[in-house]
Amino acid sequence: MSLLTAPDTWPFATALVLMILLAVVEVVGMLLAASPSSLLDSLIPDVDGLGWLHVGRVPILVVVILWLTGFSLSGFAIQSVAQSVTGAALPIWLASIHAVFLGLVNASLFGGVLARLVPADETRAVSEQSLVGQRGVLSEGTAGA
Repeated sequence: MSLLTAPDTWPFATALVLMILLAVVEVVGMLLAASPSSLLDSLIPDVDGLGWLHVGRVPILVVVILWLTGFSLSGFAIQSVAQSVTGAALPIWLASIHAVFLGLVNASLFGGVLARLVPADETRAVSEQSLVGQRGVLSEGTAGA
């Protein structure tokens, strides 16, 4: 039986299919000028404890795709190594525990790489000091001392 369709790897195959579907949804959204990842980012509250996953610096959908990829590939690798060494696959729950951890490591490592590549928010704000001595224009309200 193929590694992709074996009963001992169904969580990893499911994660792989889900990752591909999320990637397709994101690409279709970009083609339609919509952004499913920004919609998802607006629904997620700011959580301080997720900095190591680079949440906030990388879109949350990208972090999920990185985790699913790491979970899936490490799960397949774990079961493949177990099959070749012992002749039998590990129980699904045992392989999944290790794959969850390795998926988080994958999301953290590659999320950090992507966080450096993704352009950060930019501003054209200037310092107050650069405004000293310049003429200003009031667009609303009245001026006061």
